[in-house]
Amino acid sequence: MPRFDERMSDAEALMWRVEKDPFLTSTFANITILDRTIDFEAFVARMNRASIAIPRLRQRVQPTPVASGAPRWVRDPEFNIRHHVRRMALPYPGSMRQLQDLTTLIANDAFDRSRPLWQFVIVEGLEGGCSALIQKLHHTVTDGQGGVALSMQFLDLTRDAPQPPEMPEPADDTSHQSAAQAAGEVLSSSFNDVMRTPLALLRQVREVLSDPLGLPAVGTQAAAAVQGLVAELQSVDPARSPLWTQRSLQRQLETLRVPYRDLLDASRALGGKLNTAFLTAAADAAGRYHHEKGAPVESLRTSMAISTRNENSGANAFTLTRML
Repeated sequence: MPRFDERMSDAEALMWRVEKDPFLTSTFANITILDRTIDFEAFVARMNRASIAIPRLRQRVQPTPVASGAPRWVRDPEFNIRHHVRRMALPYPGSMRQLQDLTTLIANDAFDRSRPLWQFVIVEGLEGGCSALIQKLHHTVTDGQGGVALSMQFLDLTRDAPQPPEMPEPADDTSHQSAAQAAGEVLSSSFNDVMRTPLALLRQVREVLSDPLGLPAVGTQAAAAVQGLVAELQSVDPARSPLWTQRSLQRQLETLRVPYRDLLDASRALGGKLNTAFLTAAADAAGRYHHEKGAPVESLRTSMAISTRNENSGANAFTLTRML
């Protein structure tokens, strides 16, 4: 299980703040197809248990009054599991296209920043008697590997597995703290962050807030945790793709079914791994897209997240590597 720090890491704070530009949102979502309709109340109970085991699921972001201070995670005193776990039904015929369109709407709907940054939606009425689980999270909550740890709280490896034992509700350790005391602690902590932060990093944060797409180079050791993200933000080169320079915020989810074992065997036969095959296919598709639109390109820029996770890592432990 990841470590859950009270203070956002530098990388998490950067992801949080650059969202002033809607093109830089850190919200992600995925769909899990289920071969039957599940017991919704049992799922709510499992997710409530998960929210006890994983404190981040009950925490909201507490902004800091000082621009360079790292935001804090604080327990949401009004947490209600049913605000985050919901149920919907598709109209007839319950096609995959309908599910994809619904997922697009849910993923594009901005989080309420006064609440914990996650939402799970059970979707019933899918054709063939199936159902689906839409999982939407903000990247500050967890990365991909942390998400796997989260999924083990509600996924069983065998059908009809027994429910895990209930967990006691956490003690309310803020019940005797006044709003003024809480605000004072946040303010004091924010100024402590400022005193610990080198001037170069303060300048970098100022640039993030004023112009997310025009970040300067960061050379201080204190900024190492955000260098991958900063480099990614710096690398906006419109000359690489004449088609992608004026993209809108409109999104449409599409899916492609690929036999897992066949793809894995093919990638290994060519001396690669599953991620290698995925990136190769994505690059080939992007090249074909540009060619069909009459704008062929010789190269495109991409980036890939590389895990830096170890047993002492927090909720997010990754860096971005830039290709081209």
